[in-house]
Amino acid sequence: VALNNMVIAAADSGKLMAFNPDNGALIWETRLALPKGRTELERMIDIDGKPLLVDDIIYSVSFQGRLGALTRGTGRNLWFQDSSSHHSPAYGNGTVFVTEDSDWVRAFQAGSGRVAWTNEQLTRRELTGPAVISDAATNFVAVADAQGYLHLLNAEDGSFAARTKVKGGAVSAPLLVIGDQLIIQTDGGILNAYKVIAR
Repeated sequence: VALNNMVIAAADSGKLMAFNPDNGALIWETRLALPKGRTELERMIDIDGKPLLVDDIIYSVSFQGRLGALTRGTGRNLWFQDSSSHHSPAYGNGTVFVTEDSDWVRAFQAGSGRVAWTNEQLTRRELTGPAVISDAATNFVAVADAQGYLHLLNAEDGSFAARTKVKGGAVSAPLLVIGDQLIIQTDGGILNAYKVIAR
């Protein structure tokens, strides 16, 4: 994440680091996760998703580790919650959303890290990371899957709001929100754009 006064990078070691963009000097570093287990696979704690910056707070999640909130200026830890994901988290209306490696979609309160809700109904569908999209009144969490479906969950409670088949097959690329449109690139090379229409 490139900012005016620092560059924030995530590493396979489970660390987040901030560097001075002028000279590359380390400003701060903090560990998001500690390796556990006996085998190399069990000890993997990669941070694969891009850290998410909201105002002055950084949210990031590691594989087989934790979701954490840290201050941008010093990297001070605000809270941690056990979580495991290869994807970037998403944010909307005071809530952080994570697609976990179990394919559970989970919502955490941004201020405290408390779990707000968990949707376990998309297990084994190989979900993308979440994206937040809204109509005039409601926030939704969007995820797509390896079977080529786009799912919309109500951001308040995780209940299903809509589902549609995406043209072009499976989706593994991150979802992109531009304004009020959700952009989806399928593995079949088709670019789709969706918009939530209030009924």
